[in-house]
This record gives sequence, C-alpha cells and structure tokens, in this order.
Amino acid sequence: MQTTFALAGNQNSGKTTLFNRLTGSDQHVGNWPGVTVEKKTGRLLARYGGKEQISILDLPGAYSLSPHSLEERVTREALLSGKPDVVINVVDATHLERNLYLTLQLIQLGRPVVVALNMIDQVRLSGSTIDIQTLERGLGTPVVAICARTGEGVEALVQSALALALRGHPAAVIHHEHPYELGVATAESCYRKIETLLARCYHRGAAVRSPQAVRRERMINHPALALPLFLAAMMAVFLIAFGPFGSTVAEGFGAFLDNALAGAAWYLNRWNVTPWLRELIVDGILSGVVSVLGFLPTILLLFLMLSVLEDCGYMARAAFLMDRPLRKVGLNGRSFISLLMGFGCTVPAVMSARSMNNRRDRCLTILLTPFMSCGAKAPIYALFAHTFFGGHELLVTILLYLMGIAAAVCAGMVLNRTAFQGEAAPFLMELPAYRLPTLGNVLRQVWHRIRDFLSRVFTVIVLVTAVVWFLRNFTVGLRPAHSLQASLLGRIAGGIAPLLCPCGFGNVPAVTALLTGVMAKESVVSTLMVLCGAEGGGLHRIFPDVLSAVSFLVFVLLYTPCVAAVATMSRELDSKRTALLAAFSQTALAWMLATLIYQLGRLLTG
Repeated sequence: MQTTFALAGNQNSGKTTLFNRLTGSDQHVGNWPGVTVEKKTGRLLARYGGKEQISILDLPGAYSLSPHSLEERVTREALLSGKPDVVINVVDATHLERNLYLTLQLIQLGRPVVVALNMIDQVRLSGSTIDIQTLERGLGTPVVAICARTGEGVEALVQSALALALRGHPAAVIHHEHPYELGVATAESCYRKIETLLARCYHRGAAVRSPQAVRRERMINHPALALPLFLAAMMAVFLIAFGPFGSTVAEGFGAFLDNALAGAAWYLNRWNVTPWLRELIVDGILSGVVSVLGFLPTILLLFLMLSVLEDCGYMARAAFLMDRPLRKVGLNGRSFISLLMGFGCTVPAVMSARSMNNRRDRCLTILLTPFMSCGAKAPIYALFAHTFFGGHELLVTILLYLMGIAAAVCAGMVLNRTAFQGEAAPFLMELPAYRLPTLGNVLRQVWHRIRDFLSRVFTVIVLVTAVVWFLRNFTVGLRPAHSLQASLLGRIAGGIAPLLCPCGFGNVPAVTALLTGVMAKESVVSTLMVLCGAEGGGLHRIFPDVLSAVSFLVFVLLYTPCVAAVATMSRELDSKRTALLAAFSQTALAWMLATLIYQLGRLLTG
C-alpha cells in the first residue's frame, strides 16, 4: 500500500536537508529562506524502513496555512487536497515560538502529525533544554528531537511516523477559545497557547552571543560599511574566478583538453575512419564540446565562491542590504534572491520568484531576472576578454556584469512607472544564523549547477555543433559546399546578417552563433569555434576590430534568454504573450545598444 509522508515547516527550518537524508536525494539546500519553490517527491530509503512504498513529499516553506505567497499556497493546497498519510512538521528548535504557530495549525487539520524538532544540536550548544515529554503532552502529538544535518534522531522520527500511519487515526485536536476559519486558529489564540506551553517545557540557557559575533554583525550591518563590504565580497568572487588564479587553472585545463582532442584525431586517423565522419567528430562535435568545457574551471570557481557566501548566511543579509536600493525600481529585498540566482541560471531564478508576496512583485522580478548574466554567458565573456583584451580580462568581465545590472535597473524603473505601477510589498525575512560553510552543502550546491552545465554540453551543445557543421559543409542540394556563402548555413544566416550590419557583426558566423545561443548560451562559444576552425583566422576574422567585438558582447549580454528560460517565464507568468514580448523587447534593446556603441565608436575613432 502506498504511504505518503509530507514534510512541512517554516522556511529555513531544514526540510530539504531532512528530505535529502530520508530519500538519498541531493536537492539544493541553502542557508536562506525560500529555497524550495515547488513540491519535490522522493522514496524513503530502505535503511529507514522504506521496504514498502513510502513517498516523501517536500513542501515549500510556509509560516502559516493562511497563504500570503505562492509557496504557502502550494503547501496549503497539498495538505488540504493531497491528503498525506502523515505530516512531518519540521520545526527549528532554536526558534520554537515562531515555528509552533504552523504546528498548531497543522494539528487543527485533523491529520496525523509528527513534530521533528530539528537543530537540536544548536539548542544544546546554547545551553538551553527542551522537555520533549511535556511538549508532546501539550501538543497532543509525537515529538522527536533530530539533527537533519548529522542524522541524529532521524530513524526514530521515521519509526514514529510509521506508527502513526499504521494507527490510521487523526492526531489529537486541540480546542481553543476562539472560532476557527477553515480549521485554523486565530493568531492570538495560537500564540497564547505557545507561550503557556513553552513556559513549562523550554528553559533558555545562559549562553550568550560572543562579543566577536556581536561586533561582526554590527560591522556587516553598519550603514556606512555594509555596501562597501558587499561590493568587496563580490569583487573577491570575480577576482578568484576570472583573475590570474582562475585564468591559470583554465589555461591548464584547456591545454589538457587540446591534447585530448589531438589524441582523438590521431586515433580516428589511425583507424582509417571515413574523412567526412572524422571531420564531423573532430572539427564539429569534439571541437565544439572542448571549446565550452575549457571554461569549466572558471564557472566552477564562480559557483563555488557564491555557494560559500550563501551557505554561511551572508546572502540573506545582502538581501536586506539591497532592499532600499531595489525599492527605487519597484522591488524589495526578496527580489534580490531571485536576481542573484540569475547569475547561476535564469530558470531556477525565475521559479524562485514564487516566494514574492504579490503578483506585481513576482512578475516584475521575473521580467528583470534575465538581465543578470547567467553562468552560461561566462564562457563567452572569458573567450572574448582573453582574445581582444589580454591583461584586462577581469575588468572587462566585471563591466559586463555591471552593465547587465544597470540594464535591469533602467528596465525596472520604466516598468515601475508604466505596466507595474505601485509600491513593492513590505520586506520581512528571517535572517539565518551565521555558520561555517559545510563541505557537503557547498559541494552539493556546486554540483547542482555544474551538472546542469555539463548536461547541456553533452546534449544541446553536441547536437548544435553537429547541425552547424552539417549546415556549413553542405549545400541546398546536399552536395559538399566549397564556400560558406554556398552552404545551407550561408543561405539561412546570410538572410539575417544584413539586420546586424549596423551592429558591426553582420556576417554568417556571428549570426549563426547568436541563433544557436537561443537554444543554449554556451552554444555561442562552440559555434564560433567550429566556424573559426572551418574558415581559419580565429575570432579576429569574424570580428575584425575591438569595437565589433564589444558590440557583439553587449548584444549577447542583453538579447533574449535561452528557450528553457523563456518557457519557464511563460509558465510562471501564466502568459506566453508576455514571455515572448519580454524576449523580443530584450533583443530589440540589445540591437539598439549594440548599434549605438558601434556607430558612436566609429564616429569617435574615425
């Protein structure tokens, strides 16, 4: 018989960490609220008693069953209509008063509830104590102390949930003085009960925050120091990823890949592989894949540093720091989380906007997120910076990222005064405790992002480079093409190229790279490398001067996001028309700015 356990709890209470431990999954875990933005399902591992069909449902974080955000609405509907057999309420034991409000509401639903008192190790470190038996009697439902991060008490929690599921009757219903609406107690009644209950079972320890911790918090949140510290942290991230260290690592890895490519070509030649097939494999597929993989160290370092800042709890503070500047464009600090995630990948960043409190803020955040340079654009920036701006790679890359942010600010100000008039919702978010980043958490987050990058390299990039090679080497009649202009590629991209002549790169290779970039931005690099190899002369043949290269970079920075991102925007906005209009508007903006830069540059330089 199928049994379902639903994990419900406040944001940042450790639900996803517990889900990963129970199911063996590797879902993203972040040290800030709102990481889980949709329901996730897994199967209970056998070592926890998962021999039967037991599903674990990880619900988005919610502070109550009165939905104020899309996340809370998803959780409420899953609990009311999905009818899980047992609700495992994950409670942050270091913030019992706030977390138990949802607990009482869950119990009022009349479903079997087991309270997982998470982060019990932090309670002990603080010198506090919790009387579990008294808390159980007061709630009328089982309570199990656990530490999801280390696995302490998790087996006992599962056994308690299984026992409740077999018993098959609802948890005890607590009666309150005030009437309920949809089975949910009024806030006043709930908090009065929580206060009375905690007075009997919770004893706060004498441990206080160290003077060093207090000074650190004051310095990070200081009105004059907070912004410079944030900019310094971001500068350090880019310096490590794109600076001398990152460049040295990338060059070493690139040399290894080049040797591997040469070895593959030698073996194919030795095995007397048909020339056209050898060219397809070496000059088409492998060259395209190697050109993108060469930037893997750079992307890995970028994601690694961002994951460290996230896991230590600093990014949540940065969200509060950015609340005031974001309000000038009609957003609040919660939007910063989505915008920051956009530097990794636009798809999850757009989905994370579900945590916004109203539709206006959510839609505006979704429309501005694609202006953030996703990780897939990093190889493009690195390639052009190294080729045309040797010695100034870091400066060029930072300027490109800042230009994307500036474009988002300008677009936000326009939208805030036109289609999305109004004030952003008040910003309220729990600040997680500072903690040393854990190696497992950081590596898991980096792997999530790198895995997505690699999956595109070995699927989309392979397909795109093979198609580009075919179109470059054959004519309309499927005969060998003796020139680029006579090929299928020349016919297709050649019809679009005149539109980009004012931008300075109205040629077939550049147009082809932009077209393939619509599928996946990494394809821009692989396409250019395939066509550079076929035509000879490298990037300087396609972009004869620095001005045309700068114009192309600006266009890549601003034009439509990839197909996957546009599809996600369409789903989250519940409007294909709006998503397509946004993609077209970004492309039009990219064309205008690229044209302005190129034409103005030509005018000034003669």
